[in-house]
Amino acid sequence: MKNNLSELIKERSSDIDYRIKSVIRYSLKRTAEEGEKYANEMKKEPSIRMPKSETHKSFTFKDFRPLDFGNLRKYYGINDREYFTSIGHSKLKFEEYFTKNNLIFAFTEDGKYIIKSITKNQSKLIRNIYLSNLLNFLKNEENSLIVPILGLHKFSINGNDIRFIVMKNILGNSYNFNKELNNKNGNFEILDIFNLKYNLNNLDENSIKKDINFVMKNNLKFNIGTDLAIEFLLQLKKDVNFLTSCDVFDYSLCIGHVKTQNEDEQLKLLTMIKNNDKFKYQLLQNQLNQNEFYFIGLIDCFKKFNKLSISTSSNSNNNGIIMDYNSSGAYADKFMEIISKIFQ
Repeated sequence: MKNNLSELIKERSSDIDYRIKSVIRYSLKRTAEEGEKYANEMKKEPSIRMPKSETHKSFTFKDFRPLDFGNLRKYYGINDREYFTSIGHSKLKFEEYFTKNNLIFAFTEDGKYIIKSITKNQSKLIRNIYLSNLLNFLKNEENSLIVPILGLHKFSINGNDIRFIVMKNILGNSYNFNKELNNKNGNFEILDIFNLKYNLNNLDENSIKKDINFVMKNNLKFNIGTDLAIEFLLQLKKDVNFLTSCDVFDYSLCIGHVKTQNEDEQLKLLTMIKNNDKFKYQLLQNQLNQNEFYFIGLIDCFKKFNKLSISTSSNSNNNGIIMDYNSSGAYADKFMEIISKIFQ
């Protein structure tokens, strides 16, 4: 990038907010009005110029696979009008932790969606391989744990090309980074957020992201019941096999562990579980503490495999070990091996 993105976000956050919303509004409007015609135009991935407004300069952008993403939103029961209302009526707050790492990451104010910047290679993988295969995969896998990408766009600012996706927040309107853990937040208390993958990066102990080493070290278990755990892991294996077929790795199982504060809140979540005709494993009850629930989803499913070596320490008494992954399948096997140990 020609400019440091973290500095750009600080200096021009209002412009970035405006461009994100303008691009999404344009995409939804053209798709609704022209459907296949607009989708066919976008197959060539043309640059489109957004005219200037009273308060903002003109800029160029691209809209990737609008009709396919529209179909994906429909599959997940997301109405486009409500979708844009959530985004368009939000003042996006770019999270400082990610901004420092040259990433855009923001929740909509209602907490339903996440907007996140991605790399050029990730963008190519999503639109050229992942999206079409996912639409076909979901035809037979209504209980998939994969958290969907709902839109993919690119815009320019200060000579920078910013590619971003819109994702569903697995906790809906119940959580964002502006709320402290262990405080009551809306419908229930959030006990913790886990982002589980076989990852050797040392994560800050105060971060909401806890890697698999944290879970294993503390012998944490997710108690959903033996029979349901078997079903859950079978579905997770299907999802992981699909990601492997796309040569994707480095995904995470995100788990929001929450505690209801009264019987009404517990009944509300139990009703949601009962009425889940699709995606029934994305909200599960703790069978040992039945006022606790798990929101679950596979996230960050858009990184193409590259040969790498990973080092970690298994515990304080052992030397670091080297894991050599020679395929996305090897990553998948290790991922499933570890996740299988913590659900019961």
